[in-house]
Amino acid sequence: MCYKLLEPEDAATWDDTLKKGVQEFQHRSYSLLTCNCHSFVANNLNRLFYSGHDKWNVVNLAAVMFLRGRWVSAASVAKTFLPFALVLTIGTLLGAQRS
Repeated sequence: MCYKLLEPEDAATWDDTLKKGVQEFQHRSYSLLTCNCHSFVANNLNRLFYSGHDKWNVVNLAAVMFLRGRWVSAASVAKTFLPFALVLTIGTLLGAQRS
């Protein structure tokens, strides 16, 4: 739920606020640890004052996704975990043969 915009004089609408966030990040260099898609989302959630606060960061964004996120289908669960399970099984089988 969006309670208010942090910068109402500069960005009158939700879309304008997101455009401003995109403009801020479009010239930044991508970094896996410091400037990635999660920091982009956290920045925009702060601009939108999402959920009534502007303290979003990569850590609490990940925590919310982990604790409150839901799978959209059983197929998406399989797409996520099947490759890992397959590689783990093959590695275990090949590792057991060497002993």
